[in-house]
Amino acid sequence: MSAPAETHQECSMNLSYLIKGYLWKTLPRLLPHLTCVSLKQKQHHRRTSYRCTTDICVVCDLNKIDKRGCLGSPDWSYRNCFAGSS
Repeated sequence: MSAPAETHQECSMNLSYLIKGYLWKTLPRLLPHLTCVSLKQKQHHRRTSYRCTTDICVVCDLNKIDKRGCLGSPDWSYRNCFAGSS
């Protein structure tokens, strides 16, 4: 996986600053970097695990955050998508 382009990083940082300003003295935690989100789902008597990465992630339940990322669905997530980045 190659490093994000400069426009990708700039857009992500600018949006992170706006969100952090809004959440300044509140409980939710802002994770302004590539965050791994692990989702588990029970289907047909077996557990299936899904992982995705987000550029910005807001989590209100701080028990969901560990050293690897976010366990369970975040309250809000954002992923930059630019032409040619997929």
